[in-house]
Amino acid sequence: SLMTIGSGAFYDTAWYENQPDGLVYIGSVLYAYKGSEQMPAGTKIEIRAGTTGITDFAFRRCENLVSIKIPASVISYGRNSFGYTFRDCKNLVDVELSPNCTELVNGMFDGCTALQSIRIPEGVSVISGSWPIGHMQSPFYGCANLRSIEIPASMQTIEDGAFAGCDSLTTLQIAPDNPHIIFENGAVLSKDRKSFICAVPAAVGSEYTVPEGVERFAYRAFCGCEQLKTLILPAGLQETDHVMDLF
Repeated sequence: SLMTIGSGAFYDTAWYENQPDGLVYIGSVLYAYKGSEQMPAGTKIEIRAGTTGITDFAFRRCENLVSIKIPASVISYGRNSFGYTFRDCKNLVDVELSPNCTELVNGMFDGCTALQSIRIPEGVSVISGSWPIGHMQSPFYGCANLRSIEIPASMQTIEDGAFAGCDSLTTLQIAPDNPHIIFENGAVLSKDRKSFICAVPAAVGSEYTVPEGVERFAYRAFCGCEQLKTLILPAGLQETDHVMDLF
């Protein structure tokens, strides 16, 4: 059955031009919100049950969208981890995600400047990172007012630069029973505190002391830490052996 569709698959076709404004579906996939310029102020959308996928850029520049509820039937946002599903939805403040889509994809909430908090449901296991090649951005890039993220016990992987551009985010609420990761001293660490996975840039500041016990760093662990000038390593951790490609 049809699971994903590229955002431009039907661009400028007679079929798409003949669709009424609003949500446009192709089978069980939500293809786009057509007519974002005419979206009424304060719009709240509940995506219909049975929807299995949402295309990349589906709600791009829906500036009057304030609330979105995504049903548990949705198992994919965008395609090949390329999302930007709600890019530049500048007034979006309320989000309910599907627990059955395991990954938050690149750029998913890029530029959602009104978003202040989000709860990631149990079942989600990956937050994608930022990649300079192709200018891929993390799901929350540009969410300048995001202050709170609740992360479930199911979360296993937080990629490099996952919180870059979150200028107001200084803490994460990771479920205490998460067996993989913890939040401590402004960073995501492995549960045993030996692996430094990902810094939260706004919590790091200009000078940062790596916690004692850290033995290794994830690739680009300090991605997005543009204000960081001084990095202090714990005793016994040699820069030449362990600090590679941190930014």
